[in-house]
Amino acid sequence: MGALIGAWLLSGTVPAIIYAGLSTISPKYFLVTAVLLCMATSLATGTSWGTMGTMGVAMMGVGAGLDVSPAITAGAVISGAYFGDKLSPLSDSTNLAPAVCGSTLIEHMQRMLWTTVPAILIALLAFFLIGLFGGGHDGASTDQAQVEAIRQGLLAQFNISGWAVLPIIVVVALLALRLPAYLAIFAGGLAGALLAIPLQGASLTQGLNVMYSGFSVETGIDNLNGLLNRGGMSHMFELALLFVLAVSLGGVLEGTGVVGALVKPVLPRLSSPRRVTLSAIPMVLVTLVIGASFSFAAVVTATIMRPLYDQFDLEPKNLSRTIEDIGTVNDPTFPWSSGALYASGVLGVATLDYLPFMFFMMASVALSILYAATGFTITTRRDPVVRLPAFLGGSRAPALARAPRG
Repeated sequence: MGALIGAWLLSGTVPAIIYAGLSTISPKYFLVTAVLLCMATSLATGTSWGTMGTMGVAMMGVGAGLDVSPAITAGAVISGAYFGDKLSPLSDSTNLAPAVCGSTLIEHMQRMLWTTVPAILIALLAFFLIGLFGGGHDGASTDQAQVEAIRQGLLAQFNISGWAVLPIIVVVALLALRLPAYLAIFAGGLAGALLAIPLQGASLTQGLNVMYSGFSVETGIDNLNGLLNRGGMSHMFELALLFVLAVSLGGVLEGTGVVGALVKPVLPRLSSPRRVTLSAIPMVLVTLVIGASFSFAAVVTATIMRPLYDQFDLEPKNLSRTIEDIGTVNDPTFPWSSGALYASGVLGVATLDYLPFMFFMMASVALSILYAATGFTITTRRDPVVRLPAFLGGSRAPALARAPRG
C-alpha cells in the first residue's frame, strides 16, 4: 500500500480524484458521497485497507479542501470501506468467517444482508444529517478561495487527465481475477509509476523511488503539501513492525492458554441458544482486543463457539455473521489493533478522534445484539426459515425454544 500510494500520487491518480471531487461535490453531500465511493471501491476490490489507502486518501484531500473535519471524513471513509469488506466475495474476511465456522460463502453473504444493509443505511442517514446541518465543517462555511487555491495548486503540479484512472482499473481487474491482494495492489502501484512517465513527464527511476520512499512536492500551499507528501514502502516499516508485535502478542496469549483461561469459566453458563448467540458477541471483541487482528479473532472465536452452536443445532452461518458483524467492523476500533494502526496511519487521523463517527460499526453491533436477543434471523438446521421476533407479532423462533442435544 505504501508503494501504491506513492506511485498514484506521482501519476496524478489521487490528485485527479481530489480535483474532480473539489469541482463537483457539494459540501452538504460530501460525507454521503465519500461513503458511497468507498463502498463501491471496497465492493469491487474486496479490501478495506486498499480502499482507505486509495479512495480514502483522496476523500481526505477533498474533505480538507471543503473544510470538513478530518475526523468525520475518516469516519465516512471507514464506514464505506468496511461495508464493502463485509460483502465483497473478494474479501479475505468474507471468505475466512464462513470457512472457520463451517458455512458457505453464499449462505454467509445472504445472512449478512440482514444486518449490513440496515447498518449502512443508518450510517448514510447520520452522515447526511451532519452534512445537511453543517456539522462537519471546521469553519462556519466552505472557503471557496481555499478550494480554488487547492485546485489551482493541483493543476500547477499535475497533468489532470482521465487517463489517471488506469491504475485503479488495473487493481480492480486483477482482484476480479482473484489474484492475491498484495500482488494486485503492487501491480497497481507499478502501473501508476509507469503511467507517470507519459502523463506527468517523470522517469522510471522517479517512479521506483516514490514507490519506496514516498512522494514529495512543494506547492506553496501548506494544506495541499500535507495531502500530497505521503506514501512509500519505507514509511510503512514502523507500521508493519507494530502489526507484527501486536499479532505476535495475541499468539503468545492464545498459545500459553490465557485466552482459554479467560473464557472457560463462562462456557458452563451458556445453557440456551439465546445465551450462546449473545455470548459470541463479547467473545469476538475479547479475542480482537487480545489478538489485535480480525483473523485471530475469527479463528479463536469459531474454535470456541462452534461446538456450542452445534450442540443447540444453530446453523453455522449465524456464527459466521456474528464474527463479521462484530469483528470486521471493529478492526479499526482499538488503537493497538492492526486495522486501527493502518487507518490512522494512512488517513492521518488518530483512532480516538474518528471513533465517535464510526456509525456503520455502531449500527452493526447494535443490530447484531438486537437479533441475538430476539432470535430474529437466528435459525437452526431443523428450521432455517427466518421468523419475526415475538414483539413484532411473529411466533417465537424454535431456535430459542428447543432444548440442547445430548
